[in-house]
Amino acid sequence: MELIIIGVLLVIGGLLCVFLLRPRISGALMEIRFMETTPIADLAAILEQLRDAGADEGSLRQYVELKGAAEADQPDAMPFSGERVAYGRAKRVRVTERQESYRDSNGRTRTRTVKHEETVSDEKTSAPAYLSDSSINGQPGKRVLLDLSAGGIKLDIPKTYDRFEPSNERRIGSSRVVGYKKTEHTIKQKQQLYVIGDVYVNGGVMTLGKPSEPKKPFIVSTKSEEELINTNKRNASMALYGGVGAAVLGVILFIVGIVG
Repeated sequence: MELIIIGVLLVIGGLLCVFLLRPRISGALMEIRFMETTPIADLAAILEQLRDAGADEGSLRQYVELKGAAEADQPDAMPFSGERVAYGRAKRVRVTERQESYRDSNGRTRTRTVKHEETVSDEKTSAPAYLSDSSINGQPGKRVLLDLSAGGIKLDIPKTYDRFEPSNERRIGSSRVVGYKKTEHTIKQKQQLYVIGDVYVNGGVMTLGKPSEPKKPFIVSTKSEEELINTNKRNASMALYGGVGAAVLGVILFIVGIVG
């Protein structure tokens, strides 16, 4: 019976990879490969023309690909590294361990050490982050406010701090505190970004956020366009071949389970 259940789960998982995950990855790949990068200055001019033509603020919306440098006017300092960044997220996770009893395959009671992790804090910087293009003819470049808290965003930024600190704390109930994991993911000041999303006008400010079309990708990444294309190609292939392999293995286990 156990083989039958595992087989069914593998078949379902494999089909989801092939018919749901892979098309989603391929769709994002197509957008990245074939969209033309719009200079932020040109985008600002387009939105200004639409406004002059009588369009209200709610209709000033364009799905675009942008490239530029990240910046925050008053960058926050990260809690662990102390580095001031355009954007960052810091997590502190408590690691505990305790002894648990279980029965082995022979019915004997044994003891094992089990580790547990609990997020103690999960903080994001509060300073507004912008995407800025280069200056033009000596004049300051234009910039777009990044809505990095919007739903559906693929925020592809590196882990820049990763430490484990042992703890001398007393026990918490039946558990012993082993220590704390501290991590930071950040976008540094002036770091080059690749973004895809809807640019709209909110209170007179150009803002990049979640696309109005649900199937359109919303990406903010420190990777280059070429790196993203290669990554999505690999992920699409893995979803296809991995999904087919999981489905075939699931069918085999299902048959073995029935026959056995």
